[in-house]
Amino acid sequence: MPDELDSRIERWDRTALTGTPYADLLRLVEYLHDKRYYQYLPTVGPFPGFFERLSQWIAQVDSPLMQKALLNLVPYILFVGQEEFALLYRAAFRGPITRWLCSVANVDLESPDASQLISTELLEHTWYCPITDSMNINAFHHVNRIERVQARPDWASLARFGNKDKIHEFMQKKGLSRLVLLEDFVGTGTQMRKAVEFAATQLPDVPILLCPLIVADKGNSVGNSLPSKYSNLLFKPVFTLRSHHGAFISPHHKDQRAQWHRILRIVGNLSARLADRIFPQGFPPDWGPWGYKDSGTIVVMYSNTPNNSVPMLHVDGGDHWTALFPRSKRV
Repeated sequence: MPDELDSRIERWDRTALTGTPYADLLRLVEYLHDKRYYQYLPTVGPFPGFFERLSQWIAQVDSPLMQKALLNLVPYILFVGQEEFALLYRAAFRGPITRWLCSVANVDLESPDASQLISTELLEHTWYCPITDSMNINAFHHVNRIERVQARPDWASLARFGNKDKIHEFMQKKGLSRLVLLEDFVGTGTQMRKAVEFAATQLPDVPILLCPLIVADKGNSVGNSLPSKYSNLLFKPVFTLRSHHGAFISPHHKDQRAQWHRILRIVGNLSARLADRIFPQGFPPDWGPWGYKDSGTIVVMYSNTPNNSVPMLHVDGGDHWTALFPRSKRV
C-alpha cells in the first residue's frame, strides 16, 4: 500500500460517504484486490500495481470530496473475474442453450432417450462461436467439455472476410445444424448487430441462438429487436444489467440507494468535468463523457475494460490522466 494513499486517508474524516469508516473501506478494497483485481490482464507484468494506480488515480483530482468519492466508487465497480466467467459459461450452456436446443430439436423430455438426444445435439450438431475475439471461446469449450469442433471463428471477422460458401461447406461436412453465438459483454450492441445480421442472412435455414453472457440495457434492446427481422434467430442473454442496477453511473440512470446516489452524482459530475484532461485531443467518434455512446457503465472484466465504461476508469490520457484499469485498445 503506497504511503501517500495511507497518509491521505488518515487526513480525511473517519467516516466515508457511505457511512463506512475509511479504514474498513480500504480493507474491503484490499480484499477485492486479493480476490479479483489482481487478475486484470492488461496490467500483468512490468506495469504499476493496483494500489499504486489507485493512489495516482485519486491524487489526480484536487477536491477532497472528489477524492473520497473516487475511493468510495471502487467497491461498486462490477469486476467480473475468471471464476465468474467460468460460472457464466456453465450457466449459458445449462440454461438458455439447453432450453433453446430442446425447443428447436423438438426433444420430448418425457422420452427415455431425451438425455442422450440432448447430449448428442448439444455436443455434436451445434456450433459454438464467438461474436468478437473478446469472447474466450476456448475457455467456454473447456468448462463445458465440448471437444468436437476445432474451428471456432469470431463472426465479426467472418462478416468482413468470410466466404459464405465455405461456411456452408464446413457446417455440412461437420454435421453442424445449429449455431450459438456468444459474447462476454455487450454494451451498445453495435458490434453484435453487424456480426449477427451477417450470420442470420447467410444462414437463413440454420437456427441461431444469440447468447451474450452479460448485456447492458442498450445492447439488450438491440438484441431483442433482431428476432423480429430474422425468423431463424433467438436472443437469450445470461445476465442483463438493468438501468436501475448499480453498474451504471451516467445521469441517464437512476438508483434508489441514497448513499450510492450521492456517490453517483459526485463522480458523474466529475466524469464530465474531466473530459478535457482524459481526451486532450477531443472525444473520439461516438464517445461522450460517460464512454462509448455515453453508456456510463462501471464494468471491468479481468481480460479488459469495455469501452462502454466511464473513461476515467480505463482511458489513459497521456500526461493528463492515469486510468485505474487501463484498457487494451484495438486501435
